[in-house]
Amino acid sequence: MRLRAPFFALCASLVPLLPAQDGKTAPKPEAQPAEAAAKKTPPPLVIGVVDLGRVFDLHPRTIRERERLQREGQEREGVMKELDRRASELKGLIPNLKEGSRERGRKELEYDLLLQQKRATAQLLSDEMRAEQAKVQLAIYEELEAAVKQLAKDRGLSLVLRIDVDDKSSDDEKQGRIVSRLRTFEQRQVLFAAEELDLTPALIKLVQVPLDPASEAPPAAPQNGGKDGK
Repeated sequence: MRLRAPFFALCASLVPLLPAQDGKTAPKPEAQPAEAAAKKTPPPLVIGVVDLGRVFDLHPRTIRERERLQREGQEREGVMKELDRRASELKGLIPNLKEGSRERGRKELEYDLLLQQKRATAQLLSDEMRAEQAKVQLAIYEELEAAVKQLAKDRGLSLVLRIDVDDKSSDDEKQGRIVSRLRTFEQRQVLFAAEELDLTPALIKLVQVPLDPASEAPPAAPQNGGKDGK
């Protein structure tokens, strides 16, 4: 019995070091609080889409500028028609003059100069028209950009994408739009958008009233350091 005492003492000293055998599992680490998990979750991405081409066409400024540019185009056509009339008169007059005469030589020179003036004038008027159209379009797109920003801010949107509605008309006179439709498909970024994401009607309504420039402009700096100037 004396030989067994140290053995039992050793066993007794090892018992606290053994894992519990009552069927219970070791405690798991506590889960993170819901508040902490919520902070790590990014806010939802709210998206809207706009048919910008349709809004552009229905913009009041677009309608006004198109009418103005049409009037200016008619004035340019009048200038070219006058040059055509003068050139036609000279062309009909030259054969009636004696060949080799000074008068005929003068009229032929006048006709050549008039043709050069006609070509230069046509190029100048065309360049002026294209530059004016680009200037107007840029100004309208800038207004639409400000309107989209305001609409997105009012509705809490994170992203607004442009959609292009395809013209599916099959009329013979519109067959020339096949290339345009193909280009639209090739450049399209949004293939499908649910109707509730479409902001086009709201944007059309918004641009009917000019935006307040102060809403987009930065606050004015105080004068005289914010004092009353005294």
